[in-house]
Amino acid sequence: MAQCADTNNCIEVNDLKMHFRLKSGLFSKPKVLKAVDGVSFSIAKGRTMGLVGESGCGKSVTMLSIMGLLEDNASRQADALLFDGEDLLKKSPKEMRKIQGNRIGMIFQDPMTSLNPLFTVGEQIRGPLMRHQKLSRKEADVKALAMLEAVGLPSPERRLKQYPHELSGGMRQRVMIAIAMCCKPELLIADEPRS
Repeated sequence: MAQCADTNNCIEVNDLKMHFRLKSGLFSKPKVLKAVDGVSFSIAKGRTMGLVGESGCGKSVTMLSIMGLLEDNASRQADALLFDGEDLLKKSPKEMRKIQGNRIGMIFQDPMTSLNPLFTVGEQIRGPLMRHQKLSRKEADVKALAMLEAVGLPSPERRLKQYPHELSGGMRQRVMIAIAMCCKPELLIADEPRS
C-alpha cells in the first residue's frame, strides 16, 4: 500500500522490472529470477492505493525498488520511475539517501528484523530527524516522544529508552510507523502494516 499527500501525480511506475541474479554451480550458467516483470501504476497526491496479490508475487520487492533498497544482485529497470516528477532511476545512492525516510517513508513488514537491536527506540526515531530535518538531539527527542504518542504507544517516555526486544510485536510495529512518519514524507509506503 502506498499513499501520497496532495493533487497531481506523486509516483508513476511504468513497466517496472526487478530481476535477481542467482549464484550458479561450478559448471552452470547464472540464473535470473524475475521477481517483478512489468508492473505499472500511478498515485495522485492525496490518494491511497493498495497493491494486492498472493504471497511471493513481488509486492514487497516493488516497494523496495521504489525506495531504492536493492540487493547487490538486483537489476531494476523501468520505462519510468518518477517521484514528484524526479526520475528515481537516475538518482545516485547518496541522492536516494536524502529521499529515503525523508520524502518517502516506508513501514516495513517485519519490525523485529527492521529495527536495529543495538539501538534504543529513541535513537532509531531520533536518527532520521537529526539527519533529514537537522534537529538538535533535544529537539529530536521532543519530536520522537510526540510521534510515539501520536501512534498510541503506551508510556512513550519509557519506550524511548527501551530496546526493540523489550517491546511486544504490536509496539514494535507502532515504532516502525512512528519512524516512517516522523519526517512527514510526501509518500508513505506501508508493506503489510498492522498493530
